[in-house]
Amino acid sequence: MTDAAAPLLNYAPSSPEVEMAVLGGLLAHPAAIDVARTIVAQQHFADDRHGRIFEAICALADSGQPANPFTLRAWAERERDLADLGGGAYLAKLATSSLTAVAIRDHARHIVDLYRRRRLIAAAQFAIDQASKADPGQSPAALADQMQAELDAIFDGGADAPIIAAREAVRQAATQAELAAKGQRQTVPTGFRALDQMLGGLEPGGVYVVGGRPGMGKTSLGLWMAYRAARDGHRVMFASLEMADAQLGRRIVAGLAGIPIERLRDGQRMTQADWSALLKVEQQVAKLPLFLDDRAGQTVASIAARARGLARGGRLGMLVIDHLGLIQPPREIARHGPTAAVEHASNALKRIAKDLACPVILLCQLNRAVEGRDDKRPTLADLRQSGAIEQDADAVLFVYREAYYARRDMPRRMTGETATVYGERQAAWRAQMDEIGRDAEVIVAKQRDGALGCVSLAYDEPTATFDDAGDLV
Repeated sequence: MTDAAAPLLNYAPSSPEVEMAVLGGLLAHPAAIDVARTIVAQQHFADDRHGRIFEAICALADSGQPANPFTLRAWAERERDLADLGGGAYLAKLATSSLTAVAIRDHARHIVDLYRRRRLIAAAQFAIDQASKADPGQSPAALADQMQAELDAIFDGGADAPIIAAREAVRQAATQAELAAKGQRQTVPTGFRALDQMLGGLEPGGVYVVGGRPGMGKTSLGLWMAYRAARDGHRVMFASLEMADAQLGRRIVAGLAGIPIERLRDGQRMTQADWSALLKVEQQVAKLPLFLDDRAGQTVASIAARARGLARGGRLGMLVIDHLGLIQPPREIARHGPTAAVEHASNALKRIAKDLACPVILLCQLNRAVEGRDDKRPTLADLRQSGAIEQDADAVLFVYREAYYARRDMPRRMTGETATVYGERQAAWRAQMDEIGRDAEVIVAKQRDGALGCVSLAYDEPTATFDDAGDLV
């Protein structure tokens, strides 16, 4: 993207004087290189000569030699680079700076700031040029995705990313442990007691994959996590690439009012008690900070843009995306196949989670391999294009309901079978369904900082509602 707007860089902001001052300060204070290189890098310098001189100073420091006008000149002569760097007189001129080590740090940050401004100008000019072409082969959404990727790259860490001493990291861990011991966790609860006990809540900046085969209830689990977080005061966005807002609203009403979804959809079979319960639910959710986005065909960039916009109205506590397979990849990524698309989305969502400092719950379809096994409980290998997802996720959860498969085994009367035998088989099947009908499992197949295992929940199929085991009536 930057190359397309390269001519604009001739007029972009830069400060040769600041660059010279930093280089001169490093020649006068060689030890300051350890500070400077955590902030600035060769590519940040607008003047290519200055970037190469900075790289030479780093090379000298790495070799154990103090960087001064004499060692720098010797290095340049050895590399046959002296003339291109301005000659010996120019290197001597740089050394006249009297910057202190603190001033070097501040000036280095200014160099990075100007570099980012140049990149922003180049990215904006590229977007203007591409949008002006009105290329039918490039949708505005794809162009926005490219622009967002460039913006992410500009501000994605780099040489100026802060580094901390190990003692600071340990102090932060100790503080978090003390707060947790007092019941003041910094995590966002899932709203399910057993799951929160196993996960310790959802970490800000973490990515949590919730996988399942169609019909297992992963959308419902994600929705009820979102609702319960919003009920606890967290600002939540639910991006639904599959269901319309009205369908999600119907599920919320069904769960809170205890009205079967089928009856809500039909409307004509609603009782007066149902209508009264629906009105109470409307009042109950009216002030909840839960926001639904049902636009189809979204890209990671468009989801991120909506999430950032929502975060401007207050800190975002949770982002739920349903589901990974429906996120549209940029055209240049899509042509490399579905694995590349999933990897792009997974990596980008990890960056978004860290940028917004909120947990991202990413719902995900599983491949069909699970259907061919006797034990149909999912494993990590069942994730589609599982490598990237498994790597980026802080935790991977699978939703499993035995009743889903048992229902498909409903007995059918066999040829020659007596009514009595058939009735006995039906009775046995119904008894099994009564026993397991509301059983649901959340399998924690991966967790960076915790145990693996299985959590029992309750599921009510008519209302598509999850609850803690034993709490659903």
